[in-house]
Amino acid sequence: MMPALQEHPLALTPLGSVIAVEASATIQDVVQLFNKHSILSCPVYRGSQDDNDFIGIVNVFHVVGKMMDSFAHDGSIPEVDEDALDESQESFTACFDALPSEYSSQPVGDLPLDPFEPVEEGCSLATMIQRMANHKLKRVPIVNADNKLVNFVSQSLVIRQLAADPSLLGSLGDQTLEAVCGGQPQALQQMSAERKVTEAFELLRENHISAVPVVDPITEQFVGEINVRQAYYISIASNKMRLLSMSCRDFIAFVNRKQKWDMAADVLQVDQSATMAHVLPRLAAAHQRRVYVCNEARLPERVVSLQDLLAAIAAHA
Repeated sequence: MMPALQEHPLALTPLGSVIAVEASATIQDVVQLFNKHSILSCPVYRGSQDDNDFIGIVNVFHVVGKMMDSFAHDGSIPEVDEDALDESQESFTACFDALPSEYSSQPVGDLPLDPFEPVEEGCSLATMIQRMANHKLKRVPIVNADNKLVNFVSQSLVIRQLAADPSLLGSLGDQTLEAVCGGQPQALQQMSAERKVTEAFELLRENHISAVPVVDPITEQFVGEINVRQAYYISIASNKMRLLSMSCRDFIAFVNRKQKWDMAADVLQVDQSATMAHVLPRLAAAHQRRVYVCNEARLPERVVSLQDLLAAIAAHA
């Protein structure tokens, strides 16, 4: 039990308004909204946002499926600036005309949305963690006493608050990730650094995973990570073919030079002795969504996501 967690209020930064989208808006409208506001998810409502008739939450994972499908077929990928000079290819410019054609007509309300499961303003940190864990939610809406949507909380925000005060975890903070998350690690999907980016995205699509570590084929050490967020950014890039035809190694080097992409391809690695109190601050500082646990040879053995961590904390709260 962690009584401190039960009593600790969830800290929120007040928002002037919460970005949301009407269910009849097209997927292309949503992608443009994400790009304009630098967000990766938002609530979906019917009618007027003031009516509080929210039907779910759309996130970037809902819209990248068709994008990654198109990546598997070169002929279906529009290349808007194929004649551009190499120097301009190093830039990133959003190009919504190159999205899959059905995005301009399919309503976002037709997608399989995440559930809209709000908590009340002023709730405890423990309540938020339980809500995220029980419903496997990456983001949770906050409503006030009038049931009006006033905020939107991510897993990353919760991790940052836990990292700021590890004492909230009680004795759980001294336990290793291995002990807290339990169970035998599943086979870890990996991608050779010399394979093409398109092959990495195909691996994500086939295995329904959000990220895959990229390793050097000789040393088996980490080079970086290919993830769904990168698939989203490539989908609205004008120079898709150049990016998709890169080796994973070259693409990761490219991504890590592009600070504005907000999707650095570095990975967070810890050894098997790493404790919760040690890992959470590192996750928060690195703005990472997963951590890879390595053996004594520094080879990756398992991946632990923010969802895994919050589920483990909820089970002990």
